[in-house]
Amino acid sequence: MTPAPYLQSKEIELVKRVIILPILLKLLDQDLDVMQKNELHMWLLYNAQLKSVGNEIKRELKDKEKQMRKRGIKILSQQHESNGLFTQFLCRGYEHE
Repeated sequence: MTPAPYLQSKEIELVKRVIILPILLKLLDQDLDVMQKNELHMWLLYNAQLKSVGNEIKRELKDKEKQMRKRGIKILSQQHESNGLFTQFLCRGYEHE
């Protein structure tokens, strides 16, 4: 059995972004909820700005997922633990963590 080949730095960065971007979207949604409930003075301005940032994150996530499909990268599993986030993924037919 041959060992898995080294990952290119672009592939590692791609996987990291696809893992982190959904977390950022979730945090933005939570911030929107908190601001709406607290009725801040400039709520409408913050709301518009956060939604704009959210839309940009969604566009980037869609682009990164497309790049992953092109490169044959697939996320198999993710585990959120107290000491970090662990991910298993396939790249060019080899499994990585």
